[in-house]
Amino acid sequence: TDENVWTNVGAGSGDVEPFSLAGLAYGYCCGGQPATNKIDKTSFTSDGNSTDAGDLIGNLSGGASCSDGTYGWIAGGSIPPNTDVIQKFQFVTDANTTDIANLIGAIQLASGCNNADYGYAVGGLGGPISNVIQRWAFVSTANAVDVGDLTLATRGGCGCSSGTHGFAVAGENTGPTTQYTDTIGKFSFATATENAVDHGDLAVTRKACAGNSSDTYGFVSAGSGTGGVMNNIDRFAYASNTTATDWADMTEAKYVVTGTPSTTYGYQQGGGYPVINTVAKFPYASQTNASDVGDLTASRMEPCGTQY
Repeated sequence: TDENVWTNVGAGSGDVEPFSLAGLAYGYCCGGQPATNKIDKTSFTSDGNSTDAGDLIGNLSGGASCSDGTYGWIAGGSIPPNTDVIQKFQFVTDANTTDIANLIGAIQLASGCNNADYGYAVGGLGGPISNVIQRWAFVSTANAVDVGDLTLATRGGCGCSSGTHGFAVAGENTGPTTQYTDTIGKFSFATATENAVDHGDLAVTRKACAGNSSDTYGFVSAGSGTGGVMNNIDRFAYASNTTATDWADMTEAKYVVTGTPSTTYGYQQGGGYPVINTVAKFPYASQTNASDVGDLTASRMEPCGTQY
């Protein structure tokens, strides 16, 4: 015939579906201050209070977190001092983390991004503020490698991930003088040698914010800016290079909070200041403010979050 016709026979493996960063079952809040090694988990299907799901290798705050769908990954952070350890824990059964590999140097307050195959720790503080994008493979115990640079050296921002790109959002940069930024930097997952490009700006500058990723949008919640601690939730599109919009509000103004995305809601856990134990969520589909849906096992700020 003049046409190519493809016919699927059999059930297929299902592996052709694009990787989704969002979780279906649980969000995890890992470490934080006051110094703790606890991993809390919160149900995405019933909400309610969190439960203790395991322990990190040691007390840790300010790590970069990722999810490969089977394991939660935590890279770097402050013990103190800063650490270069990449650790992971299994989702299916509550379990402690194990030491898997190392970053290229000890670093805290990096942003975490990932696709199905690689975890990324972006920027951070390891002496001077860093502009390095480093990644490691989920399927091996090889150490992380340098795969590119951000448009700005930043610490204390947040990460969002689409199916094809990582987004390093906001934070504190070296300036010519140290200052907050509203920059959204974008880098490709497809290449290991490409620097980030400027994808757009947030509605307001901030650091110490929480990132949540839907299939088509990144959401950035809370943080600290020139006007103080904030409750804003900004939304930006993955497909277009435009300024983010003010989407909704948190339950309260806070910063040093972590985000754990489900398929339909963005969750924020913990934060300060003062230190709180709140678990809140907001819908992706409508401009509705966040609501309080439960409590962590203990108040904490500067944790890192992942999801399953």
